[in-house]
Amino acid sequence: MRNNIDNKPKKYLTTAPAAEYIGRHRSSLDKWRAAKIVLPFYQDGQKITYCTDDLDNYLASKRVEPIAYAFSETAQSEDVAA
Repeated sequence: MRNNIDNKPKKYLTTAPAAEYIGRHRSSLDKWRAAKIVLPFYQDGQKITYCTDDLDNYLASKRVEPIAYAFSETAQSEDVAA
């Protein structure tokens, strides 16, 4: 296996562990793969694998940043001063 920029070996998961890794059902990955959407995958004969870097990128793309309610720089400064 080739190493990534951090010189850590890349990890690959088969379909069931990959689905668990991203919190989806295996059938979701099967459907996405058949339609060639959402996640890149590797196929060697009938063996299908997913790189954990790609799975991490998928999860990061789904991240939603919360909106702070009634929180401002002024309120933060007051907390620090107290």
